[in-house]
Parts: sequence; C-alpha cells; structure tokens
Amino acid sequence: MKFERLFKIASYGVFLNGFLALAFTGAVELTGILLYALVLVISWWWDERKNLLPVRVQNLLILAYLGFYLLDLLYLSLPILATVHLVFFVSAIKLFSQKSARDYLFLYLFSFAQLLIATSFTINILFLLHVFLFLLFGIACLALHEIFSAKQDRADRTVAHDFWSAGSFFGGAALVAVTVCIVAMPFFFILPRFQGSFLGSAGRGEALSGFSDHVNLGDIGRIKLNSAVVMRVKVNRALGEIPANLKWRGVSLSYFDGSGWTRGVEKYSIAANISGGYQVGGGPYQPGDLLQQIFVIEPESPAILFHAPRLISVSNEVQNLLTDTGGNFFYAKPQHLGGKYTLFSSVRDRAQQGAHPLRGEIPLSTARRYLLLPEVDPRIRELALRVTEHDKDIWDKARSIERFLKSNYRYSLNIDMPRGADPLSYFLFYSRAGHCEFFACAQAVMLRSLGIPARLVNGFRRGEFNAWGHDFIVRESDAHSWVEAYFQGIGWVEFDPTPPDPARASSQWIAMLRHLFDAIDLFWTTEILTYDFWKQVSFFRSVRDNLSGVSATADRWARDWMQAPEDWWNAAKRALLANSHSRIGWLVVIATLTLLLLRFRFTVLAAIASLLPQSRSKNVEVLVISRCYLRFLRKLEARGFSRKYGETAWELVARIDREDLHSRARRFTDLYYRLRYGPGTGDSIRDLMMALDQV
Repeated sequence: MKFERLFKIASYGVFLNGFLALAFTGAVELTGILLYALVLVISWWWDERKNLLPVRVQNLLILAYLGFYLLDLLYLSLPILATVHLVFFVSAIKLFSQKSARDYLFLYLFSFAQLLIATSFTINILFLLHVFLFLLFGIACLALHEIFSAKQDRADRTVAHDFWSAGSFFGGAALVAVTVCIVAMPFFFILPRFQGSFLGSAGRGEALSGFSDHVNLGDIGRIKLNSAVVMRVKVNRALGEIPANLKWRGVSLSYFDGSGWTRGVEKYSIAANISGGYQVGGGPYQPGDLLQQIFVIEPESPAILFHAPRLISVSNEVQNLLTDTGGNFFYAKPQHLGGKYTLFSSVRDRAQQGAHPLRGEIPLSTARRYLLLPEVDPRIRELALRVTEHDKDIWDKARSIERFLKSNYRYSLNIDMPRGADPLSYFLFYSRAGHCEFFACAQAVMLRSLGIPARLVNGFRRGEFNAWGHDFIVRESDAHSWVEAYFQGIGWVEFDPTPPDPARASSQWIAMLRHLFDAIDLFWTTEILTYDFWKQVSFFRSVRDNLSGVSATADRWARDWMQAPEDWWNAAKRALLANSHSRIGWLVVIATLTLLLLRFRFTVLAAIASLLPQSRSKNVEVLVISRCYLRFLRKLEARGFSRKYGETAWELVARIDREDLHSRARRFTDLYYRLRYGPGTGDSIRDLMMALDQV
C-alpha cells in the first residue's frame, strides 16, 4: 500500500472515531451529525482534486463563523453545543483545504476535543471502544506523521520503500495500544474516579424522567411513551421473593389546584452518621422485611433518591442528602453523570400494615396539609359517598375506591380532552379512560373528600428483570403514579387504583441480547465508572490482607515443617517414659481443652470482643461474622450446594431445594446480612452461631 493511502487511512481513523464518540452520545442534534458525516465522506476524495480552498478563503470563513459563534453561544444553543458546532465547522474547513503537517496536527487536536466533549455526555461502555480505536489510530498517526512532515520538508513525494504492509503496520500499532492499556491498568486501582466531567455539567437542561415539584395531569403520559433506561436496581433477594407490585418511590405531591399537584414543602439537610451514611428511618420491623437495593442511576436523571417504601438507611455514596416532611429524599445537586447508591428498606405488604388496629387521632399538621382541596366538581364527592356507602371504616372505604376505579375505568395513554375542560371531571364522568396519573388523582381527591388524608406519589414500577445481571431495568415507560393514604395508628399506606398496563410484546432473542448488553453496561457503570475512594481503600486493604495471610501461612508451614519431627519425638519419648498417672491425666485434660477450644473458638472470640473497648471489639466481631459465613459455605458445599462464581448469598440460598435446609440457611443468611451490613439491631453474634449450628 502506498504511504499516502496508509497515512490517509490512519488520519481518517482518528477523525472518524472522535466524531463517532460524540455522535453516539445523542447530545448533538441530528442535523449537525449528518452534515459533518457528509463532510467526512466527501473530503475523502476531495483532496485528490485541484480545487481546494485557498488559505485566504479559509481564514475569511473562520473569522465569519466566529461572529456567528457568539450569536449561537448567547441565544441559539447551550454553550457546550455551540462549542461543538465551532469544532465541526473549523474541522470541515481544514478537511477541504490543502493540508500541511501542521494542519493535520490541528485536525488531530479537533478530533481529540470531540472525544473529550463526548465524556460530558456519556458513561456508556461503547465509549471505551471509541477510546481504544482512537488510541490505535493515534499511535499510527504519530509514526506516520513524522514521515509525512519529513517528506514535506524535503519537498519530496517519494520514499525509498514506498510500499507498506497495512496489516503489519496496524498490527504493530495495535500491539503498542494494548501494551499502553496494560501499563495504564495499575492506575485504575491507584486513581479513584470523581463525579464531574471535562466541561463540567453538560446536561441537556431537562431531566429525562420528567419528575419535578409540580406535575400537571397528563404529563406522565408523554413520559411513558419513551423506552429510555432511567436506572437499574439490584436487590438481595431472588426474583420470586420480590413483590410483583413493588415500586421505586420518587416524590410525593401534597397540594392539588384542580389541574396539577405540587410538593409545597421545604427541603432540609440530614446529618450523616460516623461512617458518612444516613439513618433515615426506624421503628420495629421483622428481619425478613429488610431489603437491600443498589441503584445505578443513568445520566440526566432527576436529583431524587428513589427507593423502596419505608426507607431505613442510605449509604455514604450519597452526599448532602436532603429530605422534607412529605417523606421525600433528594440530592443536593443533580448528578448529571449518573451515580450509584445503596439503600435498606423495610418492605411490608398492605395486609401486614392493615392488621394493626386504627387508634388515635389524625395529627393536625397532617390533616391541614393532606385534606386540603380546591373547589372541585361536587359530583366527585357524591361518587365517593356512593362507592363507600356500605363500608364500616376508613380502611374499607379506601379499598372500595381503589377497586371501583380499577374495575370500572380503562387504561389508555391517548387522552383527547376538550380545551378548557376540568381534567379530573372529564376523566371520571366522560372519557372513563386515562393513565395512572388520572387514576391516582381521582382516588386521592375522593379520599380527601371523605376526610381521609391522601397524597399523590410519582415513581416507577419495579421494571424488567434481567437474568444476566440479576437486576431490574427501569425505563421511562415504567413511570407510575399511585396514592398514599394516612391511617391513625398505622401511618401512610400505598394504594394503586390503576388497572394493568397492556404489555408490549417483544421478541425473546432480541430481549435476551438486550439484557446481555445491559448486564455488561451495568458492570461497566458499577465497577469502572463508580470506582471511588472507598473502593480504592477496600482494594488495597484486601491486597494487604491477602499478602499478609500468604506470608503468615508460609511462615507457619515452615516452622511446623521444621518443628514437627522434634515435637513428635519428644511426645513419643514422654509417653514411653511416663509412669505417673497424673501426667497422663494432665495430657487428657489438655487435649480435651484443646478440642473444646477448637470446637467453640467462635464463642471464645465473641466473649473476648465483649470485653474489649468498642473501637477494637468491632474488628473482632467482623472477623467472627466472616469466619461464620465461611463455615456456613463449607457446610452447604458438603451437602452438595457449592457457591458459584459471582453468586450472592441470597442467590445461593434460593437454589436450595430441600425445605428444612432452605429455611435454616435463610435464617442464617438473614442474620449475617443484618449483623454485617444492616443498621443496628438487637441480634447478637451468639444468635448467628446458633443459626450456624442448625444448618
């Protein structure tokens, strides 16, 4: 292959990868992408023609565009997009000109700028491929550009060996690129990632999920038409143990003006605990109610902390946590690059909540905020009275309204409402069809008209389960609204009057492939992009512990190997020469005590931990809990249930098909998670060891 053709291929490889990295983010408008793609295609053969742009024309066009850039920057586009337009235009001018060695360097820098700008818009794993290809072609260009520059300096278009093997050359460049990646890999573990981007917050200016402090009836219908992924959620239970109606609570809205809802309360900060996390809930809950959730949030999601109902604790991955009196939780700033956080919630179904008796009075503050209604159609209260006329208490009334709406109205995203019509009245008495916002608003207003405090809640359904990644994929189409009603002595209880949404059919093999790529993307986000300071500390601590353990084990084996013959000989000599029964008795006592110590070593360690100061006993307790878990795994392995690679404790327990062993293993695992990771409980290590003995 001719040198000029090889140099051109390498250069356009750099140009194309910088452009594609930016184009695939979806941040640049389609018109700009198509125009620049057309420029790249045409310029490939344009420089072989003689009618290239003169230098004077280039300078005039660039100066003219600088004036337009100011207009674009101030009035037409966001600053980041205006800069993208400038980079595209100057690159296009250079591509259609007579290119010197310096011009090629400018084009390489413009392509690198496109790659850097793309980092402000994407966290997708596809970006990693663009980076590697850019590195590959960039290394090739560095070598070829030196030869090209030397040829131009000599005003010579020939080279002694003008025939180049493209396969060998790019193979060598690929080898160098892989070597660079391998050499750079240790820096992955040394340098933690930070929340931020090359050009700061480069968001599109609008939250994808559409959540805000004010929602008009009909807004969520437009959101549900979008299938974009909002977040992914991993939980510590098997799919069969997760309620089908589980929802990820977002924000509750308390004030209704007849056509929309607002939050209407001020936010305030929550103080972090000593570990940097947050204890936000309390109250009694059963061990089986505790649900761990790991949320992986996509870019441009709202600054709302989504969670399963009855939030207990929040990890230190969240900073500057805010809340309000409506039970909502927020970030201090939106995370334009997405993020990850871990939560614990106490998940209980409505039947368990309803088992408690109604007692006491409704708090005055709750009644003032959640019974307030504007002037609404009087037929709404008449309808509520007619639906609940045979019910004895407010609990039955709320359930009757829920059943009535779910049974007598139809789900639809197509709302053809006359201009000026009251949206709620039109839904209840004319169209009798709508989406979840209309159903939730109808029940909330009907409950308030009967004197039952109620509020509208926006969030998401649990989403689509991905068997590859063992997580729930939550899309914008899973956006949902429901109702929370207040009952004295019980608290806030969830009601969902919306009938089922007709499911959209999807090809099985397409869904399987989509789930596979989504699982890879989830790993990329959780293990690569969110590799922070705490993961860095954990990595080095594990390396240190492993090296210390290997060193200690090697020393112990060496000492035992050298000492064993002498010990055996001394023991045999003492046994042969001992004539005293007392000595034999002491040997028996020592052997018995040794066996008892080995048998009850965990109990001894727990007792030692209880005597130590609290700052030191915690390390001993963690050691005992971890050793108990390793012994638990060995017991299950002896019974034919070995832990698979990457399998969590709950997934292992879910595979146990023997009923007696399953219940005992579940009891131990529940205690282990609560003692090891959960908030403070009344359980002790002794309970964990008793559960271990029963396995």
